[in-house]
Amino acid sequence: KGHEETDFSCDGPGRGAYSRGMDFCCGKDADGKLMLAYVIDPDSNMADSSDVQLMLKALDGEATVLSTGNISNGSYSKLPDGTEGFVWMQDGAIYASADGKTAAPLFETDELMLTGEYAISDNRVLFLVRTDNGVSLCSASYDAESKSMSSPIVLSNNPGEYYANLSQADTNGETIVALLGTTPYNLGTDNVNYDINLYTGTLNEKTDLVLSGVSYDNSKAVTDGEFPISFAVFNNS
Repeated sequence: KGHEETDFSCDGPGRGAYSRGMDFCCGKDADGKLMLAYVIDPDSNMADSSDVQLMLKALDGEATVLSTGNISNGSYSKLPDGTEGFVWMQDGAIYASADGKTAAPLFETDELMLTGEYAISDNRVLFLVRTDNGVSLCSASYDAESKSMSSPIVLSNNPGEYYANLSQADTNGETIVALLGTTPYNLGTDNVNYDINLYTGTLNEKTDLVLSGVSYDNSKAVTDGEFPISFAVFNNS
C-alpha cells in the first residue's frame, strides 16, 4: 500500500541566523495540528542568548515567534491541567503554551535555580533544583479547583548528592520516577572519587503536617479583642 507524502518546508531564519539551544521537535497542538518547534538566533551572537526566538510552524502555516529569551529543552506534552501544549525552559523557569500564541511560566520559581531537567506526570511537574550542596528533586502540582499551580515542594534532598537524568513514567495509575544521584568524595584533592547510584521509586500523595511552633506578642492580647498569632507548620511527609 502506498503512502502519502506531504511537502513540509520551513521558513529560513534569515541570513546570518542559525539554530541553537534546542533540537527540532515535532508534536501536536491543542487542536490536533502537527507542529514543528525550533529555535533561531537572529543575530548569530553566541555570547548573547537573550534574543533567541522559539519558533512554531504548522504543516499548512507560516512560522511564528512564540517567545524570546534563553530557551532550551522544549517538547510537546500534555500540560498539568490536562490540555495539550508545548513546554520549554526559558530564563531559568519552565514555560508552557497551550494555544501556541501566548507563553507564561507554569509556576513561580522565586529564587530557585533549576538545572533545566523536568518531567510532566499527570497533574504534576517534576524538576531538579541546584542547592548550596547538591541538587534536589522538587515538584509542583496543578489544582483543578483553584485552576492554578501549587508552590514548589522538595521531594528528595540528600546533602552533598547531585541528582540528574530525571525520568518518569505513568503506569497503572502510578508514577514511577528514576534518576541518578552522584556524590563526590575527596573534594579539594587530586583524587576526587564519585559514588553514583540509580534511584527508582513510586510517587504517592501523602499529607502529614505537624505544628512545630507558635509565636505571639503578649502585649497585644486584650480582653474580647483579636491579636496576631504566627504558626510554623512542618511537612513531615
